Amino acid sequence: MKKHLRPIAALSLGALLFATPLSSTQAVQKQQNLTHMVQTTSDDSAYEKNKLIIRSTKEFTSRELKQLNATKQERISAIQYTVLSFKSEKAWKAAIPKLAKMKQVERISLSPIYKKLGNVDPKATKQALHKLLQSPAAQKLQGKNKIKVAVIDEGVDATHPDLQKNIVATKNTVNPLHVAEKGSHGTHVAGIIGAVKNNGIGGYGLNPNAQILGYDVFNGSDGAYDYIISKAIIQATKDGAKVINMSLGSASPSPVMDEAIAYAHEKGVTVIAAAGNTGTDQKQYPASYKNVISVGSVGNTKKLSDFSSYGVSTDIVAPGEDIYSTSYQKRGASFEKMSGTSMASPVVAGIASLILSKNPNLTPDQVEYILEHTATDLGEKGFDAKYGFGLVNPVKAMQFNPKNIPVQTTKQWNDEEIKHSAEDATFNKPVTKSLKQRYEQQWVRVNVTKGQPIQLTVKGDKLADLQLDVRFYGDESSQKAVYNSARENEVESKYIEAPFDGVMTVGVSDVNGRISQSPYALDIQTGMFPEDESSREQVAELTDLNTTIDNQYFQPLGEVDEDVFHFKATKDELVSLTLSNIPNVTTSVIVYDKQGFNPPEDATEEVSPIVQGNSLKANTENTLSFATKAGEDYYIVLKNTADAEITFEQLLQMMMSGQEPNFEMKPESALFPYEVTFATKAMPADEDQLPYVGEEELNFENEVEQIKALGRPFDLSKEVTGHLQGSSDYDAYHFKTNADGIYKLHIQTKNMRNLPNVVLAEAMTETVDGQEMVYLEDIYDNTSDYAADGSFMMMGLKANTEYVLRVDANYDQTIPFDGYTLKAETIKTKVADSFEANNQPEQAASFPKSGKLIANVSTFNDVDFYYYEAPKTGIYSVDYQLKNLTKNDLQTLPTLLHNRYISTVRLILDKNHNKRLDANEMESSIYLEDMQNDLSLHSGVEMKKGEHYFVAVQPTAFEAFMFSARPYELAIQAAPSVDEDAKSVVKNNKPSKPIAFKKKSTSTVSGSAYMNAGFTNGDADWFVYKATKKGKLTVTLDVPTSLDGVLEVYKDGKRLSKTDLYGDGDAEKLTLNASKGTYYFKVTDRLKRASIQPYTLTVKK
Repeated sequence: MKKHLRPIAALSLGALLFATPLSSTQAVQKQQNLTHMVQTTSDDSAYEKNKLIIRSTKEFTSRELKQLNATKQERISAIQYTVLSFKSEKAWKAAIPKLAKMKQVERISLSPIYKKLGNVDPKATKQALHKLLQSPAAQKLQGKNKIKVAVIDEGVDATHPDLQKNIVATKNTVNPLHVAEKGSHGTHVAGIIGAVKNNGIGGYGLNPNAQILGYDVFNGSDGAYDYIISKAIIQATKDGAKVINMSLGSASPSPVMDEAIAYAHEKGVTVIAAAGNTGTDQKQYPASYKNVISVGSVGNTKKLSDFSSYGVSTDIVAPGEDIYSTSYQKRGASFEKMSGTSMASPVVAGIASLILSKNPNLTPDQVEYILEHTATDLGEKGFDAKYGFGLVNPVKAMQFNPKNIPVQTTKQWNDEEIKHSAEDATFNKPVTKSLKQRYEQQWVRVNVTKGQPIQLTVKGDKLADLQLDVRFYGDESSQKAVYNSARENEVESKYIEAPFDGVMTVGVSDVNGRISQSPYALDIQTGMFPEDESSREQVAELTDLNTTIDNQYFQPLGEVDEDVFHFKATKDELVSLTLSNIPNVTTSVIVYDKQGFNPPEDATEEVSPIVQGNSLKANTENTLSFATKAGEDYYIVLKNTADAEITFEQLLQMMMSGQEPNFEMKPESALFPYEVTFATKAMPADEDQLPYVGEEELNFENEVEQIKALGRPFDLSKEVTGHLQGSSDYDAYHFKTNADGIYKLHIQTKNMRNLPNVVLAEAMTETVDGQEMVYLEDIYDNTSDYAADGSFMMMGLKANTEYVLRVDANYDQTIPFDGYTLKAETIKTKVADSFEANNQPEQAASFPKSGKLIANVSTFNDVDFYYYEAPKTGIYSVDYQLKNLTKNDLQTLPTLLHNRYISTVRLILDKNHNKRLDANEMESSIYLEDMQNDLSLHSGVEMKKGEHYFVAVQPTAFEAFMFSARPYELAIQAAPSVDEDAKSVVKNNKPSKPIAFKKKSTSTVSGSAYMNAGFTNGDADWFVYKATKKGKLTVTLDVPTSLDGVLEVYKDGKRLSKTDLYGDGDAEKLTLNASKGTYYFKVTDRLKRASIQPYTLTVKK
């Protein structure tokens, strides 16, 4: 997975979705069970429309397919899955309840779309990972066995000169009639695993003797479907792969892929996948599956990459930053650097194949054991949730004696063993045990009666992500479900009612197969709910607003349970309400006035509540605050569900279980009581006079001056506290900067759930109808991008600029009960470049006469304008590129401010030389559009002497925030007008006046020249070299980043050699066994481009 830039207008990336069910052994039980048959996911997922993935014990008949209005697209017989396609969304949805009733159907799911995760050989020095891992030493220990490694990715370039020898086969899994669609990502991954060593080309892979099997699951598109990936996994297994690498991922799991991986694992295949590039602990799939080694990324300093996903499902880390490897581009075979966990995963896959080359009979679990237990520990001692077991160590892995692997005898339980061999447990008496083996499952059993209320709860150590496997066995029926809604270090809990008389068994296991660091506690409780305490029909009266009401329950009504309280305010004051956490229950608190709670029958619009709060996830405290007015009625509604719309998958679940569609989240109940605490305090005095309500309310034209008069001043060096007097109140703070700077605004409240919304606005000036108008423009807030938790906001502020901080109620309209605190932390001042302020055309800074400048976009809304005068007529090269930060900035600035960004660069001809951008001049804009992989821009422009241009640099997307401390370089320089071999005539590949080399040492000569503009077929330069004796020559062509050099060697009119292996800015190199005589070297650019920067040709004997 390569890193992605965030566009300014949309800074979040959508997760991918899926739904999966659990089976029932009896068809009569299935309809009851279907509520457990689908795993719900986030609402911003992406999946293939009009398609369902079905696990069925037998194939569908033609009659059944006709009844479903479906077409069978695929049948994956090895794991009993069928892919059904539908012509319309209507037919797609209508088929779901029909499928649910079919006896042979065990699972129904959607099809998630998976994304590519990812960013002595002459280029080996560019491969820092080999030095970091000491991989050459590990390769000396490899065995003689050839190991097949499957790359399930984009298509691999099977003809790549640094891969061709090791490619066994490539296949297009999407369309077997077509060859694999070659791609840069898949080819890059394959090269990390098994690029050939010591062939004089490029670099080399972790296992240069690996046999690569390529499976194209993208077919040239941006997404891959789970069933296609699953087919590739199964095919790779059948084709003899011993290792599978998948540098792709989705935020949502897929049952078909999970089972395909299990199939491969059972057949002895080690499966390795990229952990993901979210920079968070959000789980990614397939990396988070049970039988997959999940790989995170580190850089050369062994620190976790800022883009790398992490968490307890990450097993190990490997180098994943700036990895140089094979690639495929428009030019054909090439090489480039990429970053991402996509690059880290094949590092581990290559090392796994090295291990197997020496010990081919190792099982996947044994390979994983060696990799993990020989890794170099990073972070906290032992396994941790950031680095897993640590940095992969290929030398130690190859030195490890497999005889030292402990016997792994994790018991696999079947239904008969579970029913009769599970340990007896007692209701309301906790069971304390430890998981002592990887993927161990421990079972207990209790007798139950039909309808018996049961509350299950389990909690392990901080790294344990425990799940509950619950199975009921009766005389004639059985039912089962798996529950894993909580994450590591959280309580896993579930309320259920026994479906029939019999035995309930509960299995406890760790999702990631971890061994317990400390014992877990399993509690199986039973009991009866008291009568419902309150409802909309039976409202509970509050007589004291400084009290705690305990022993309240959310009842198992099969629908949302609402507990309702009422009070009449006796005075103006602030009221705080805290609803305690309840295991596995997500709650909402909604406060209405009288009209909102009992709207008139003829009301045409829904009345909004005064304030509402959601606990966001289960087992989380829910708190809010609001202002009251004396004499007003208030109704407080507590619900056992988040007050939000459901996702498509949750709607699908309802349809499958025969429920009417209900657009509220599915309610959960618990045998645990909750308590709700109320507190009041006198309304704090309003520190400012906002919002102002008078004869002249705030208006657009004079907003800044009125806020300065009515609001409060803000000092960037001091802390300020404030209070909001209600959800309609807001506070405003005004300040003017003396110097530019980067600041971190800390936003604190006693209860961080009630953080206010804070918006930064800049005073902008605009001339309208000849009059200057100052207005406020919102530019950022504390819920944007990396500040999503609301507790801070990074600010890049301009010098001598007026700003306003506006504080108001948050999205739920709740306000901080104990007030809030704002404090700015100075990160660095005077960061702006020397050309500021040049944000407007009339402020355009003169372009340096040197033709080069270095500047930055270190403040919000930073658009840089420059004014350039062409010194002569000719073709000019315009080059833009990001620069590296200084060592001091790297050490002192937060990592997030190292962010890269994309800019547009345009030139606008100032026709009348008045240094003002007139409306008619905008038509002459010239955009630089040739963006390279390193985000640089290069273009050529014809200019006439004396022409004046505005040059505008405007950032359009950032990796984080909306400004950056990283500088850029912009150069405008005339292309060379003198051709070094202009008078040379080439006949029979012999130039009449070639360029001569200059002697650098007794063994080395070199020459520099330019690729000149103005040639129909591009410039071609010829050099002459006279060999005085027989010997070996090493010829190197070093080119600037704007050229893709091609080097040819001629003697006696015949071409002896040509090299064109590498891309832009990457040197070409060849070796000649020269005899005495005259040699000619021809230099061209592959794309026939010119450059203002010289290239250098060096010959060393």
